[in-house]
Amino acid sequence: MFYVRRNQQGEVEQLFAEPKDDATEALPDNHPDVQAYMQQFEDNDDKNDLMISDLYFIRVLEDLIEILLEKNIIIFTDLPYAAQQKILERKNIRNKLKDVF
Repeated sequence: MFYVRRNQQGEVEQLFAEPKDDATEALPDNHPDVQAYMQQFEDNDDKNDLMISDLYFIRVLEDLIEILLEKNIIIFTDLPYAAQQKILERKNIRNKLKDVF
């Protein structure tokens, strides 16, 4: 899931892992607008490949954290407060969007 900032023509201008003031529209990884945005980086250097990989990898980390919490390997309150807030924000947003995608 990505949060997108669009330009005046409605094209995706930037992707974010978290919502921003001007980027609250959430789109799944396979949405045509997300794919079109990422396509422009396909032939660029390794730095862009790493950036795209990072965006996808965030979801892997979210799933890993969820598993560790469910199995009581880590305790939610042991995480730094800022991390707790980010996890709760993303979980809340995903819950809101689960029926959309």
